[in-house]
Amino acid sequence: MNQRQSGGSRFQSALWTFLLFTLVGPFVAAIAAALYTPVAIWANVAPFTVGDHAPYDVSNLPDASGIMQLMAASAISTFVWTPVAAAIAAAGLAGLILAEREFGWAMGGIAAILGFWVTYVVAPFDAGDLLPVFAAAAGAIGAALVVSLRALRVLPATA
Repeated sequence: MNQRQSGGSRFQSALWTFLLFTLVGPFVAAIAAALYTPVAIWANVAPFTVGDHAPYDVSNLPDASGIMQLMAASAISTFVWTPVAAAIAAAGLAGLILAEREFGWAMGGIAAILGFWVTYVVAPFDAGDLLPVFAAAAGAIGAALVVSLRALRVLPATA
């Protein structure tokens, strides 16, 4: 059964969608980037490549203090970079809400990937060959945020 929202309720849903995407989305992305950092260092993948050294050589790894500093730097740079991508995705979804269009978690993921792509074109970073993986992570976060909005009853349940 399709539930129609009043104009004020649609505006509130659009506002909460925008706020959740631009505040919680970058926070989740920063946590993911921090957790990715030690794995990337260990596996010798972007942006932490060491060159010709063997990826599993323990001598290539920084000490615990160095890893924590790299994790913090990665999380902070991600938290500063991602709000623009999140705002682009949220603006598109808020437009759909205001136009009374229904969308699901897949549209949230697509919007997040498009926001990521636009932001990457404007402000690229060293991603190596892992750009599709980072875009997929953005899509997963966007889809999870739409599911969260439905669970919090900010967005009406889809039929």
